[in-house]
Amino acid sequence: MVTIGCAVAAGVLAYIYLDWIVLISTVVLGSYSTMRGTSMYGGHYYNEFTMAKMIKDGLLEDIDPIYWAYVAMFFGLVLLGGCVQYRALKKERLEKTAPSHPYRH
Repeated sequence: MVTIGCAVAAGVLAYIYLDWIVLISTVVLGSYSTMRGTSMYGGHYYNEFTMAKMIKDGLLEDIDPIYWAYVAMFFGLVLLGGCVQYRALKKERLEKTAPSHPYRH
């Protein structure tokens, strides 16, 4: 019974926040894909499993500084992409709610 209640609650929340879920997931996926694609040509980008092992082994200072530039660019792209998509979503919502002008085509 608890599982069904949680599933219904998750479904309702997903319906309410659908625009935000889509916006955030596409921004993160697009930013990550851009950085991984760039790193294929630029190099110096560690695999996530390699990074986890290096951190576990205490090799944090041995990580290439260019890797941290990729991480910073990822977060920059998330912020920039989020702003761009939020503005587009806001504009779309305003256009939906604005009354139609009789002379506008």
